[in-house]
Amino acid sequence: MGSGATPDVCMLEETDEAVSRRKLTRLVFSLGVLAFVGGGIAAAVVLAQPSVESSTLTDANVNGIHNSTDVSSLSNASDLVLVQDNDTPTIAPSNATNPAPSTSTVVPWTTLTPTEPATTVGTAPPTTNPPTQVTTTATPTTSAATVAPIQTGLGRILTKDIFLAAFPKANPLYKYESLVTMAATKYPEFANTGDEVADRREVAAFLGHVSLESGDLRFVEELNKSSMCQASAEFPCAAGKQYYGRGPMQLSWNYNYKTFGTAAGVDLVANPDLVASDRDLLWWSALWYSNEDKWNGNIHKAIRRPGGFAYVTYMINGGLECGVNPPNRDSEKSRIASYVKFCNVFGVDPGDNLSCQTGAFPPTSLWTDDAKHP
Repeated sequence: MGSGATPDVCMLEETDEAVSRRKLTRLVFSLGVLAFVGGGIAAAVVLAQPSVESSTLTDANVNGIHNSTDVSSLSNASDLVLVQDNDTPTIAPSNATNPAPSTSTVVPWTTLTPTEPATTVGTAPPTTNPPTQVTTTATPTTSAATVAPIQTGLGRILTKDIFLAAFPKANPLYKYESLVTMAATKYPEFANTGDEVADRREVAAFLGHVSLESGDLRFVEELNKSSMCQASAEFPCAAGKQYYGRGPMQLSWNYNYKTFGTAAGVDLVANPDLVASDRDLLWWSALWYSNEDKWNGNIHKAIRRPGGFAYVTYMINGGLECGVNPPNRDSEKSRIASYVKFCNVFGVDPGDNLSCQTGAFPPTSLWTDDAKHP
């Protein structure tokens, strides 16, 4: 051991090596501990941070990182810790409280009972209903239904158009429908014998006399009113009543009101005004006078005989219009003119001997017996 320094040196060198090894060991151990601790810290920091989209990191300054930082270098949080000189990471943990997780706004489904019935709101209906098109073949009517008159000889010969044209200023009470209906229901044989010429002459005569008596149907009452009462036990007069001419044929005198009222079932002695106010009685009175037997004959029968028109004028108003020099000569002329006019309308010859202003009137015998007169 004469060279004792050598062992010392060797020992020293061994010692230094050992020391170095021990230092290295401690360093490695320290680094391992630091790595372990740092990894845990880094993991804790990462777990503590809210999730951040990578696209967010490219924005300006997020959690202290400048937007020039390479995103690829941030792929592993532990690498950030390990390359540092100290335990303080470059990315400091945020001191801000982590935001609470958002609460779902979806309400769990439940069945609710409404306090009020649900109201469906739609488009307001139009104030005016849309027009409705109705296809129909029915003939339009007025609000009051018009009943077609019953057709007989009179209705067939005298149409409504002829009636309206002949009497354009007729009083509203004189209805064509009433005339035709009353003729058909009360006197169906009127102008309905089957002899066309005689039937047409009868209608023409009826209208000719009616035109003169009523002023072409403009009047329902006589203008010159008087009592016209010849009272008797059989034909009385009611107090305060007058029996002047009423209706299209100017029904006159109390005995005619009495007789017609009996046929119509109405007390016309007590109520003579009904003849001028009831549209059915208006026409019925004229038809009755033309078709019923009277003391001086029957107009319906007389008009069919030769010279029948003259005799009918005598039956209606012979005392004033007939004879050689009657007081109302012009009235008979008007009757004849109206009769001829309607004969022309109906296309029939009026016949001969139309005037009663001759010596044959008043007649020596009345036409009350068909067998004695042609």
